[in-house]
Amino acid sequence: MSQPAVAIRALHFDLKGLPPSAGRLVSILKLIAAAGYNALLVEWEDTFCWNVDPRFRSPTAYTREQVAAFCQEASRLGLEVIPLVQCLGHLEMVLSLPDYAHMREVPENNDTLNPLAKGAGALVAALVEDVISVLPNLRHFHLGGDEAWTFGTHPDTKSFIDSRGGGDAGKAALYLQHINPLLDLLAKRSLRPLLWHDMMVNWPKEDMHRLGQRADIVVWGYGGHPDRTEYHYNTKYIRRFVEAGVPLWAATAYKGGEGPDADISDNRARQYNALAWMELSQRLGPFKGVFATAWSRYSTDSLQTVPIDGSLDGLVNVGAIIRDGQAPGTAANLAILAATGEKAGWKACHDVCNKLWKARKNAWEHLKYIHQLLEFRERTNGARGGLHMAIRIGNMVKRQLDELDKIADKFRKAFAGRLEPIWIEEYLRTRIAPIRRQYEQIVQEIDSRR
Repeated sequence: MSQPAVAIRALHFDLKGLPPSAGRLVSILKLIAAAGYNALLVEWEDTFCWNVDPRFRSPTAYTREQVAAFCQEASRLGLEVIPLVQCLGHLEMVLSLPDYAHMREVPENNDTLNPLAKGAGALVAALVEDVISVLPNLRHFHLGGDEAWTFGTHPDTKSFIDSRGGGDAGKAALYLQHINPLLDLLAKRSLRPLLWHDMMVNWPKEDMHRLGQRADIVVWGYGGHPDRTEYHYNTKYIRRFVEAGVPLWAATAYKGGEGPDADISDNRARQYNALAWMELSQRLGPFKGVFATAWSRYSTDSLQTVPIDGSLDGLVNVGAIIRDGQAPGTAANLAILAATGEKAGWKACHDVCNKLWKARKNAWEHLKYIHQLLEFRERTNGARGGLHMAIRIGNMVKRQLDELDKIADKFRKAFAGRLEPIWIEEYLRTRIAPIRRQYEQIVQEIDSRR
């Protein structure tokens, strides 16, 4: 076999949205290894067996024994486990609790930590140490650090930034002051830190270099090609890290980049983006590693999106791309699913997710059209646009709701044993109940106008 395109090829588990059942978390590892991955980036979030504060645990948090079983099987299959614990943004799991609200950068927002708040650094260190105490044989540790939307807006952090020259230089100083004790903690345990790149793109290069001596940076972006994007992962930003001598990884996505409430992944878009990162790796690198991310919620407070088991074809496809630098083709992907005993289960999950996605879109389009019809009738004082059309479309929505109930039953059957019932029901409720509620309101409005 030829040399892999990148050395470390990590599959991402985002466990805060649709965590696999404990059994499924272990059984899916065989497919991941067969698909060409040799590492796992595990974003445990509220599924971890936290000792820092047991209130961080979700109703289906894994036990220490279940985590150990997962790590043991991963090791047997040659999959390095890389844990991810957020250190700045995306800390809703912690900051949503009243006891930690004083650590928020902005009082009404629970997503970003104020790094100067009393106890903030110690809390993140405790989270990191809690994970290290459970997971064996670690080599890397991801500290997150991305999308701290309100970073530097608290009066204290703003004053700090201003006192260090303001702008990006001041922000870099604050970021580094917060992160350096965590880097020290990991260095003492011979663990190499990883951090997402987006908060650093405009830093002075000397600050980039200073951080790059102590941590690897992961450049990420899930849509299109970095050469042509307008966002933080444009190639011009990535070149700044290269010029500063920063060790780089990259992150594409095999699912979850379609939107915060999608049911199915867009494999064509995912493939294009993965190939773009591999082309950039050849041009600028190669990258030390590539993550195939798989977002299940965009944040703790947002909706679940794109179940893993409905997207196993994408998992396999992106795994091959980051191993070989090229797409394998549908037949090769299906052959791996078949050889690992995953094809039938994937097809059942994929098909029901696809049906759910299409039925939801159709129902919402019809509801929107009814609203427009009623507005048209209101504008013409009922002289035109009678209610008969709105009633007819409303009957179509009713039939679609009946169909959605049938799809929901098929969804429960397909995902049984793969997801815990509590997460299946949340997923279905957030997708179907709003359509039913809107339909009932429309019916009442039509009746009031008769």
